[in-house]
Amino acid sequence: MNLLLGIIIFINLSCTSEDNGVENRNGFNFNGTFYETSFAGTESRSSPYHLIFSNTDNTNLPEAHFGSFYLDSGSDVQNGPLIEGQYSTSNGTNSKFGIHGYQFIHFQDNSNADEVHIASGYWHQDERFISGNVEINSITSTGDDIVTNIDIDYTFKWNSVTVVGHYNGPVINDDF
Repeated sequence: MNLLLGIIIFINLSCTSEDNGVENRNGFNFNGTFYETSFAGTESRSSPYHLIFSNTDNTNLPEAHFGSFYLDSGSDVQNGPLIEGQYSTSNGTNSKFGIHGYQFIHFQDNSNADEVHIASGYWHQDERFISGNVEINSITSTGDDIVTNIDIDYTFKWNSVTVVGHYNGPVINDDF
């Protein structure tokens, strides 16, 4: 009996990390499909920080799929470095620690002509947009606030669309 219980517990623990899909893999889930994102880039050196997660370093390629969004970080007086913590749309469009309300949130799959734009829009203007939440678990930056490594989880919800993603790794700057 103890052996059977031990086997059941082992199988349950073995499957747990795979069931979540995104938890340990770089990429995002949409509609039951996992899109791997092995590259991360930013074109920003100050707030709002533009983050791009993709399967290739060129998002214009026919086989590319990617996610892109902007985060605000800093005080009311000046921009600050991107830091660990939660960034969300519930903080409001003018929040200095939130998802930027006036920049495009965009997820795209170039290989699927029927659904090139998985989900996109300006969350403060789109009546279909419900919420966005980004958690920066850890981040490494240079002395002049250039992000070099990030561990991040994100969820964006529209009426009929939910995108859940994760990335943990290096960040390419400016030439992404």
